[in-house]
Amino acid sequence: MSIEPDEFEVWISILRHDVIEYKYEYEPGEFTVYPELWRPLFDEGLTAEQAFERALASFAKDRDEEVINEDDDVAITQVLQENNP
Repeated sequence: MSIEPDEFEVWISILRHDVIEYKYEYEPGEFTVYPELWRPLFDEGLTAEQAFERALASFAKDRDEEVINEDDDVAITQVLQENNP
């Protein structure tokens, strides 16, 4: 008996591989995905690509408001935490 992944696990896999690594060309392991931070965007019904684009837009907005001197994945993770209390 095999256990099928739930929809969120599939969505996270698409986010990691198809969106972050393939479309945005991050190397495997270069961008850390914390599933708990992405769950609210999944629950809103966004596709993995829409969620990442929203996170990038939030990151860009924050970056425009102040200089962020950290790696992109750390900064985007912070934006996700701030926008998903």
